[in-house]
Amino acid sequence: MIDYFLKDFPDSEDLINWNEQQVNRHYREVNAHIHTPFSFSAFQSVPEIFERAKEEGVEVLGINDFYVADGYHQFYNNSLNYRIFPLFNIEFIGLLQEEQDKDIRVNDPNNPGRTYFCGKGLDYPFDLESPYDCMLSNLKYESQIQVKEMIEKASSILVNESPGLGLKYSEVKRLFAKELVRERHIARAIRSRKKTSR
Repeated sequence: MIDYFLKDFPDSEDLINWNEQQVNRHYREVNAHIHTPFSFSAFQSVPEIFERAKEEGVEVLGINDFYVADGYHQFYNNSLNYRIFPLFNIEFIGLLQEEQDKDIRVNDPNNPGRTYFCGKGLDYPFDLESPYDCMLSNLKYESQIQVKEMIEKASSILVNESPGLGLKYSEVKRLFAKELVRERHIARAIRSRKKTSR
């Protein structure tokens, strides 16, 4: 069992009461929404995220990957090393068909019907009970089927421009993704392929 320091914290009501009694409150720099390479990230590694946060004076940092909690353990260990308080979150993307048909934008300004929603303040270690663990596994599996179809479509367009520009799911995953392949990995693969073909 992982020894998680928050297990010994007072409950939330006690912490709120304590905070209200403080005369000189110190408000901390917080970034509660960081994607890691376990889904898709601007950062190459989890330690790089913490190094940057430390440089910028961020004292509370939240992992917020799409569909996965695979990075939680590494995120937690880095939070201890860098003495930055960790938050454990997860993000999902959904499509509301009726809103899409009516051209209603929910919380994605460019895609009607598409909605992002986040689970915040999850437990660590993260452990889903049945049937939710199965539902999450199925969601990840289905997301990869969709990504494979996207890669096939992109590849068919690219090879018309040049036969050497074709893409394969296995190659995109090996070169650009840690676990799940996302749309942005495809974009990165295309950009990389275009650079090398010049």
